[in-house]
Amino acid sequence: SLGGGEARLIGRGESPRFSRNGKWIAYSTHRRGNSDVWLMHANGTGKREIAGSSFDEEFPAVSPGGRFVVYGSARGDDRSQLYLTRVRDLHEVQLTVSNQSGRPVW
Repeated sequence: SLGGGEARLIGRGESPRFSRNGKWIAYSTHRRGNSDVWLMHANGTGKREIAGSSFDEEFPAVSPGGRFVVYGSARGDDRSQLYLTRVRDLHEVQLTVSNQSGRPVW
């Protein structure tokens, strides 16, 4: 708790990352046997799947304004790439093509 109150569980997952404006948290969670990316309000409400496939999506980062989420995923050939999803309509774009996922930061 940053406000001095009691800490409380707001979700289960890993690799949580706050947006710079403090309004969003992106995180990975294992719900269907692999790791998917989810986004929620900082208070734990409004949970929404951002990227889910039969592959692992992990290490998400939220854009400063909360409009996009970037994350790493190895899809099929074990070469991890960076992907970007627009939160509004879940439109996804592959950003890299040469095993460069790492842990993205805005």
